[in-house]
Amino acid sequence: MGSVGVTLGVATAAVVSVPLFLYARPSGFFYVTVSISAFLVLWSFMAAMAGMFLFFPSALQLLLAAWADPRERPTAAKVMVGAGLLLSVAVVVYSLRT
Repeated sequence: MGSVGVTLGVATAAVVSVPLFLYARPSGFFYVTVSISAFLVLWSFMAAMAGMFLFFPSALQLLLAAWADPRERPTAAKVMVGAGLLLSVAVVVYSLRT
């Protein structure tokens, strides 16, 4: 894998971190997270040989975060938070098993 894989991983992580800077713009956060999630799903499958499949759970987490705004959808936000926690636990348990 070498330096190319590390470079791809760092670049992908940088793209995933973009929504963190949009905390003051909820409408922008929604559209950016959905767009990045779509990109990550495609990217995780296209670059699976370089190890980018590890970013697939991040795409799912971003989609859950897009709909977890308690001001607009209070009930859906609770469901999304619960699903996100379950996904996080599942990823950790799976990674510890292998």
